[in-house]
Amino acid sequence: MNETNRELKGVIPAIVTPMDEQGRIDLALLQKQAAYLPGAGVDGFFVGGTTSGGAYLGTEEKGEIFKAVRQVV
Repeated sequence: MNETNRELKGVIPAIVTPMDEQGRIDLALLQKQAAYLPGAGVDGFFVGGTTSGGAYLGTEEKGEIFKAVRQVV
């Protein structure tokens, strides 16, 4: 199978998008989660897909969280 046709399998949870007290994304904590999860038996994760994060984040914020997670994994 090529890269675009891979079958999803295993444990793939939605990763929490952490916020600080001012309501800004805590990118350092997000990266900490992303670095930890693969070692804990997670096969992948959905970024921006939990606690309605995807619906409430702006396009720029979504880009930031995807870039931050990609840097770690």
